[in-house]
Amino acid sequence: MYENDFRPDPAWQRDSILLLCYCGIADLFRAAATGVKAKIGFDFVQLNVELSSALLVAVCWLLAAQVTGVTGAEFRYDKTRVLATWVMAAIPPLIVRPLLFGGFLVGDPAAAVTDAVATLGLMLGLRLAEQQGYV
Repeated sequence: MYENDFRPDPAWQRDSILLLCYCGIADLFRAAATGVKAKIGFDFVQLNVELSSALLVAVCWLLAAQVTGVTGAEFRYDKTRVLATWVMAAIPPLIVRPLLFGGFLVGDPAAAVTDAVATLGLMLGLRLAEQQGYV
């Protein structure tokens, strides 16, 4: 065994994994909610769009979090900084997703707004879970 096997995950990794998982699950439910599909199968174009959209949300959060310092130990649980990070991170996907993915579910402005609101809730929830020792 390596000596570093039990070190804690970096905060940025926890943030990004949570956002990527959320985006994938949310998009799966959006697709399921639109009804039975005419053709059953695996859609590589749709998968690429979903992954690109999730990556956009996660990268915007991580870049804004680096600017505000919420990935570091000192300001990780500062709710004002988390809110400032969210404001900075929510705007680019709200603008870019409808432009890039207009013909897909993730390009719907309502989906982008829902994801922006959910991002704030997830980040606050993650920090609360960390403070309580659940994560």
